[in-house]
Amino acid sequence: KRIIAQYYVNFDNQDGSPIATQSQWVRLNESGLVSKPNDPTREGCIFEGWYREPTCENKWDFDNDRIKSGDNITLYAKFDSIVSSRFYRLQEAYNLGFLNYSD
Repeated sequence: KRIIAQYYVNFDNQDGSPIATQSQWVRLNESGLVSKPNDPTREGCIFEGWYREPTCENKWDFDNDRIKSGDNITLYAKFDSIVSSRFYRLQEAYNLGFLNYSD
């Protein structure tokens, strides 16, 4: 296969545990897909995924998102505290009618 270009992908763990693959080169002729590294951990938090920006607004889809021509990118780890994550999931279940606090 002919290599058209290589792009650099950096993984910023945002104060989480070190990950084995901190960065990788992606060859465009290999579809431009990024290989997902192992999930980092952070005490008292749940790992929510890898995002395109430090504010973690746009989640990276490892099955579909591709490196675009000319891009070297950084993906950022998103963490949520265990307490707020559990509260959010309980609140969501309540809003959907799965929980009833009137009993």
